[in-house]
Amino acid sequence: MYLVGDGEGELSGPITDDELVSLHWDRDQAVDLDALRGVLDQSRVTAWSGTTIGRNESHDGLWLRLTVTDPRVCRIKVHADVPPEVCDPVRGWWRMALVDGDTLVYLTARRLESGDEVRWELGAIGHGSAASELTEYLCDEIRSWAPKRNQHTPSLIVYPAGTPDSELAGPAIDKTHSRFVLTYDPTG
Repeated sequence: MYLVGDGEGELSGPITDDELVSLHWDRDQAVDLDALRGVLDQSRVTAWSGTTIGRNESHDGLWLRLTVTDPRVCRIKVHADVPPEVCDPVRGWWRMALVDGDTLVYLTARRLESGDEVRWELGAIGHGSAASELTEYLCDEIRSWAPKRNQHTPSLIVYPAGTPDSELAGPAIDKTHSRFVLTYDPTG
């Protein structure tokens, strides 16, 4: 979930020389674009979570949950002309990603068929010095989210700019005239 509109929101930039793969992040995130240039040329680490979703099941709650709990969450956009061996299978799509220094990890899925049923297993693909650790972290987060994926409710609380951190219900996203706090709490 990206909060834009006051001219101070989202930043973006290419991470490949041909500019066909770009990263998009909020201005208050610690992203060093120079450290990520060429990261997709490094070896790929793939991990699978064992968590599956059905054809019409959303996994947006995972993205929202991580946006609320992990300041490394951003998104990646891959142009459709990028070959699958460079960045697969996200060509032509926006995907949730995590950035930590020189490491990029993004959400992926693979098709699983059993008889007439088609499901998608969620996983992570990573590149960079901490790719193994960060892909496992993302898969752990997927497994943690999955059992109660429909039992959590997002909420947004808006505070005036300048409200001290001690008075907030969680980490803030600072905007020009306000501070936004997202929470992701169990219902009932």
